[in-house]
Amino acid sequence: PELYSPTGRPVVHGDTAGLGDIGLFQSGGYGYVKNIDYIKISSASNGTDFGDTATSGSHQGGAGSSTRAFQACFASPGVSTNIDYGLFSTKGNHADFGDTTHARDKSGALSNNTRAVWCGGRDNVSTDNLVNIIDYITMATIGNASDFGDLAAAVQMCQGFASNTRGAIGGGQTPSDINVIQYITIGSTGNTTDFGDLTVTRSPGGGTGASSTTRGLFVGGGVPGGSNSDVIDYITIASTGDATDFGDLAFVTNFASGLSNNTRGVFSGFNNTSAPGANTTFGQTPHISYVTIASTGNITNFGDLAVKRYGIAAASNGHGGLS
Repeated sequence: PELYSPTGRPVVHGDTAGLGDIGLFQSGGYGYVKNIDYIKISSASNGTDFGDTATSGSHQGGAGSSTRAFQACFASPGVSTNIDYGLFSTKGNHADFGDTTHARDKSGALSNNTRAVWCGGRDNVSTDNLVNIIDYITMATIGNASDFGDLAAAVQMCQGFASNTRGAIGGGQTPSDINVIQYITIGSTGNTTDFGDLTVTRSPGGGTGASSTTRGLFVGGGVPGGSNSDVIDYITIASTGDATDFGDLAFVTNFASGLSNNTRGVFSGFNNTSAPGANTTFGQTPHISYVTIASTGNITNFGDLAVKRYGIAAASNGHGGLS
């Protein structure tokens, strides 16, 4: 096995659809757990145990290539530089990959099949100090992150996704909730460029969005005044312009983390004390929901997590940023 590779049991698939069809919901929760839930994206079902992350944490961002899953920018409970990774093909525990350039949590994340990118966040939990840092790694190697450029403003809890060439980052807090969508060209480095606006001003709550190679979705989030949203927006990634309404979640939520197999977007890590089955003190929910990215409409039930939680780092091996 390669140096630092996680060990465990091979993932056995009943058909060839397993390639590019694995989703992992990593870590998260009010108690900063290490649990990893595994799903097959094309088949609605409950999450099953995959293993543990190397770092217990929450409010982090997830990314993935066709072979490796990542999470970084944790609250555990203080901010961290840790980058964890594991193999989609092997059930087992994650291992240490390297460090981000700056300790923080509540970063947005995105990736194509070569690079993973973490955007913004806060570097002090007590003071909620926000940063505009963008880091990236080359996922096939082991090592520390490098500086990519800067967001237009210091922001936390933005949400990201990517096509093969372009990454989009939407919403967040500056500390006010914003409706701004920004984009980068993943293969280069540099600062973000304005893309357009969300339909609703909100902070999506961290984690990742979901995308096909053409369309990306922004899901849920907090809105000005302290309430939350059930809105799902979409954009065409290759163009620029304002987002369009896609549909609604089953309930309002401040947190949502998403992944996809380029056809179906799957979301979990919601936070709502009134949701069915939720923890009524901290709002951790068991729900997994999905949409068909090429269409529009409301969310459909997918199943439940093995361990209910929010603030999850979601990653798949078949999302819109993979060729």
